[in-house]
Amino acid sequence: MGRPAEPGAEALLALTLLLGLGSCAAISSPQGGPRDKTPPRLIATSPDSAARNVKQQFIRLTFSEPIQVKDLTKNLLITPQLRPDNSYSVRTDRDAVSLLFKKPLEANTTYSFNFRKAISDATESQPAKYQALSFSTGATLDSGAVRGSVSDLLTGRPANDVVVGLYRTSDTITVRRGQPYYLTRTDDKGQFQLRFIRVAPYRIYAWTDKNNNNRFDDGEKIAYLPAPLLVNDTTAPAC
Repeated sequence: MGRPAEPGAEALLALTLLLGLGSCAAISSPQGGPRDKTPPRLIATSPDSAARNVKQQFIRLTFSEPIQVKDLTKNLLITPQLRPDNSYSVRTDRDAVSLLFKKPLEANTTYSFNFRKAISDATESQPAKYQALSFSTGATLDSGAVRGSVSDLLTGRPANDVVVGLYRTSDTITVRRGQPYYLTRTDDKGQFQLRFIRVAPYRIYAWTDKNNNNRFDDGEKIAYLPAPLLVNDTTAPAC
């Protein structure tokens, strides 16, 4: 793993990576069954999944049954992150949730919105299946991907809910002073996946984000690769 990237970093996590290609998730219609026993299914999005040249200033996800939204700020992952001068408001309908942006999204950028466990059915609180959306504001849909896992270096156990972030090597920000360009969190098996990544070299870090500020602070465990990670150019799959 090499030396810590910055003084004071406690390198007590292990980071394992796999490079791959992005793929498109299919949105399927509900297959029936009691609503209270099956989680909501994502049945429609606006814009469409994997759409290109998107100009609208909102997104909308529609589900197969009534939903509720909880802990959105904690769960929602937007990559790349919105510019500091942009923000969004949330509108929840009976079976849909919308994000309305204060300003247009950046041009020629592939965005991914992952709601993780924020959306669930209105009665049993079962998390919806596949609550994510990716699209491009330009003519190209980036399709690079990084998969991997994070574990505790001392115990070997999977590290759950750890932030994994990619920083562009051209950026002047550091893991302490700024938030990553792309980020995600590990699941209960310590696994993670970042998809629809723009072609570029990146610095990759993983850390236990105790205060949920998406940057590394003293006292948090960290893992990293000492050399830049190159995400190769690919052709976006047809969806």
